[in-house]
Amino acid sequence: MEITVSTKRFEPTEKLLAFTSNEIEKLKRYFDGDISGTVILEESGNRKIIEVRIKALGKVMTAQHEGDDFFKVIPKAADKLVRQLKSQKSKIRGR
Repeated sequence: MEITVSTKRFEPTEKLLAFTSNEIEKLKRYFDGDISGTVILEESGNRKIIEVRIKALGKVMTAQHEGDDFFKVIPKAADKLVRQLKSQKSKIRGR
């Protein structure tokens, strides 16, 4: 799994970077192959925005979420990706 984390308009803490990596690493449970992608964390005023793009199963999947706290926003974006991975995986199995 090769994930790149970048930020816009703020300097992330080590705790935030570790939390982000751990949440995205959970996607391994749902797909055994290679997953690569980017995570963009952006701070706009007091709004926190995360955008995740991963490439898996031959598709590019995107999840974006915003809220007041990165520690609440990141798991929600990861959940969106889990749903997309499961959906794509079931389409492949159905063929």
